[in-house]
Amino acid sequence: MKITRITLVRLSLPLTPPFPAAWDPEPRRHFPATVVLVDTDEGVRGVGSGDSMDGFDGYTGLFIGTDPLALARQVRALETVAFHGCRPWPLEAALWDIAGQVTGQPVARLLGGFTDRLPAYASTGALAEPPARVEMALAAAEMGFQAMKIRIDPARLGDGLACLAAVREALPGLTLMADLNQGWRMPGDTRPPLDRAAARGIAVRLAELDVYWMEEPLSGTDAGGLAALRSDCPVRVAGGEMARSYAELTALVEADALDVYQPAGVGGGPYLEYPFDPPGWTPARRDFMLAEPVAVSPDGYLTVGDRPGLGIVLDEEALRRHLVS
Repeated sequence: MKITRITLVRLSLPLTPPFPAAWDPEPRRHFPATVVLVDTDEGVRGVGSGDSMDGFDGYTGLFIGTDPLALARQVRALETVAFHGCRPWPLEAALWDIAGQVTGQPVARLLGGFTDRLPAYASTGALAEPPARVEMALAAAEMGFQAMKIRIDPARLGDGLACLAAVREALPGLTLMADLNQGWRMPGDTRPPLDRAAARGIAVRLAELDVYWMEEPLSGTDAGGLAALRSDCPVRVAGGEMARSYAELTALVEADALDVYQPAGVGGGPYLEYPFDPPGWTPARRDFMLAEPVAVSPDGYLTVGDRPGLGIVLDEEALRRHLVS
């Protein structure tokens, strides 16, 4: 089998009203998404998404004519592309989709170490006032979620703690996490991350609310600082979701910097993140390019299912309607 074509389908979903993502200084007025299609000479098409793939067009020749199932070779080639600035990893997802289709297995089972069902936590994306956050938490609990992550802006710490306290009072049995969003910055956002003393002070307050973990309390590349914080932290320290290389992640592991390593997306953690923050961020908006959104079960689990590959079906009409010309 050989790769015959790689197509990048660039989409944009208008967001009305705009979505005020907690990690972005500017409200988001559209949701851009790139779908990667990988065609083969045997008629198998792989689908991937997850990043813009900006700058990748000049590198397609590195993959055309190669075996899509030679995944070790393909990852090495993708690493060389990533070094030069592009983030090409949606292509790897499309190649795993092909591998799953060829073998007749869901990708999660090919990777191993993955159960058929994983509990999901509802991950908020925006900052909110306590009444609105409680309303959303009640809706999430009604859907079956057993855990929820709330975003906190350290510059508005009192508001964030008030949200956590209100949700804790309304749903005492719900597992709560807090995300400080200090691990990375949007382009042009020059605000410095928290220092270790400030992060620990916040952790003390979170421990009083029985928060399960504190996510990204410091810069994501500050392995030493994270390790020092973790050694004297009253709550679990989570991070690493934006690690761009194996070496970067290994540095965190060798420093013993985290309690929860978030790139372990094949069953290593107690929960799987599920972005959910209605009305601004719903499964229908998040998965607008799919024929049906990825949904949780009534008891709050994500199920692998039996479809080979990634198991997704594209909404061709949505692709045409939201295509960026």
